[in-house]
Amino acid sequence: MRYLLEINQGEWLAVKRHRDGLDQVEMADRLGLTRHQYQAKEGNQNGKLKRRLSDFEACVIMRNRSKMSQGALAKELGLSRLWVNRMEKGHEDCQHLIDFWKLQK
Repeated sequence: MRYLLEINQGEWLAVKRHRDGLDQVEMADRLGLTRHQYQAKEGNQNGKLKRRLSDFEACVIMRNRSKMSQGALAKELGLSRLWVNRMEKGHEDCQHLIDFWKLQK
């Protein structure tokens, strides 16, 4: 499923980086930036974009916005942190997270 979310510039940059399978250092190198410069770009909360995100991408955005760790979320859901990690990477069905964040299509 795809979820239409309003996200900021930094969130979109993080989504694109994850889609390319890169960590922050690799993305910084690709853009010709230092790691710290790139981190500042991902921290940019300016601009609002409407983007269609996959289930797990939307769930990662929601957790990051709540400033909740994977461990804290796992405890809240009664699951392991590893299971939450696998759901956020798209390796497992993330219906638990979708329900928790009350995401709607």
